Amino acid sequence: MSWPNFLTRTSATGSTTSRAWLQLALALTSRSLLSLLPDELAHVVQSTVSAEAKWRRASRAVSRGDLNAFPELYADHQAVDAISGVSARDLAQLLARAEPLAVALRGCPPDVMAVFCEELRGWLGPSRPDPRLAARVFTALADPELQARPDLANQLKAAFEQVHDWPRRELSYIGSHLLSGNPTVARQFKQWRESHRGGLARKLLGGRPGMAEGR
Repeated sequence: MSWPNFLTRTSATGSTTSRAWLQLALALTSRSLLSLLPDELAHVVQSTVSAEAKWRRASRAVSRGDLNAFPELYADHQAVDAISGVSARDLAQLLARAEPLAVALRGCPPDVMAVFCEELRGWLGPSRPDPRLAARVFTALADPELQARPDLANQLKAAFEQVHDWPRRELSYIGSHLLSGNPTVARQFKQWRESHRGGLARKLLGGRPGMAEGR
């Protein structure tokens, strides 16, 4: 199939989020071939390239600790008429790098949160402890704004619960080192550990809706 036919068929079927489509769109733009396409198809190609550039800028910004791109990315993800939207899984990957996570989660669409928590169940599994990610997640769960969103907080809490099964050394490292700069959260983490050991499911965060549910 020739590339003009591929472009036309892909655009017509709405399959403009595949890697193959992106690579072709980038190639067409870099070689100044947009003028050879019908106006509508050229617009779709250009929009794909623009969305990719925006995503790359957002990714670099998150690496620098700048989380300002998340609201726009969420809006793009939810836009019904988006030509090349951001997938929930891509956003989940970006959230895993965000610090502070609670800020990045503000306004998070429900489907993105569901995918993020699904991924966390793998990322935080006892067989592959990631203390820094766990510390970011726990700190987010202690955030009052997130606690005010039980639809999000409960999913995140459930994904975090498996951290209880981590080796004691990893758990101690989280509490005594990674959370040491925030004594309040460090104390809450200690309470979370003790609540599991003693089976006291609702002792965390001063009795507010929070982290631990009895096992």
